[in-house]
Amino acid sequence: MPAEFLWTFLVWLFCFVILLLASKYAINHVSTSRVWAYLFLIMSFAQGLLFSLTFTIPMTFFNYFPSLYTPIPVTAMFSIFYFILFLALLNIYNVYSNKPNEKGEDFVDNETKNYITKIWNLKPEQINIVVYDDGNCPNVQREISKGCLIIHVGKNFLKLVNKSELLFTLSHEVAHYKGRDYRIFFIIVMMGYLIFSCFVGDLISPFIVMNAVYFVIATFVLYILGLMTLHYLCWHEEFAADYYGAEKIKSIQSFKSFFQIEELVQPDRGLISDLIFCDHPSSERRLQNIKNIIVEKVR
Repeated sequence: MPAEFLWTFLVWLFCFVILLLASKYAINHVSTSRVWAYLFLIMSFAQGLLFSLTFTIPMTFFNYFPSLYTPIPVTAMFSIFYFILFLALLNIYNVYSNKPNEKGEDFVDNETKNYITKIWNLKPEQINIVVYDDGNCPNVQREISKGCLIIHVGKNFLKLVNKSELLFTLSHEVAHYKGRDYRIFFIIVMMGYLIFSCFVGDLISPFIVMNAVYFVIATFVLYILGLMTLHYLCWHEEFAADYYGAEKIKSIQSFKSFFQIEELVQPDRGLISDLIFCDHPSSERRLQNIKNIIVEKVR
């Protein structure tokens, strides 16, 4: 049975586009005020509400929860999906929009590339390093193409780091490539969280019938907890890449100095706030994680 429109399609499309444009505007102004980040958080939740209250979801999966008010898990999961996917797509756009017709340049430091290839036991054809114009946002990106690792290193990024810090950065990206594949964990967590949201919705659905405020509160709490859960998993992936990347080059000091470069420091705004908004832990937490590992190894 096809999805049924509870609003007209044009009304839904109009609201969706307005929220989409507002989200883009909010993210572009996050650097000027933290308020815009919270507005984007709310707009993502509004997209979830818009989706769940517009369409009837014809999934037999929900039949296992006879008392469930279906919009509860649908709103929570779609809000999470919108928040994460929107930021991911926007990040990709921002990275590549600086060079629409420009191909990346070859990385000419063969000594550095050969060193990274050797310590990670990679074949030369398994890794390629490309230098690109990163505009005003010093950055390094990785991508996997046909099983091979391509590391995009920004020109402005190269100006900020010394040789040892560059080695750590490249080693960190290879650690992601060679390490545990977290995609399956994300799928399992998302499925588990959907089931958890259904259980919660099944328990509180009698109250929601009496008061719509309970619905908004419950779905918003599930939405926030879901974001924090996924970002917590991302943090551990970064912590692991930090450690193994530094361990391979036998230099914890290069790791420490890297996270003291002012232009690259990610500030710590508090555990709760960072878990909600950031898929990378703060520089302070990454430094502390390495210190904790060193202390444990000494013991």
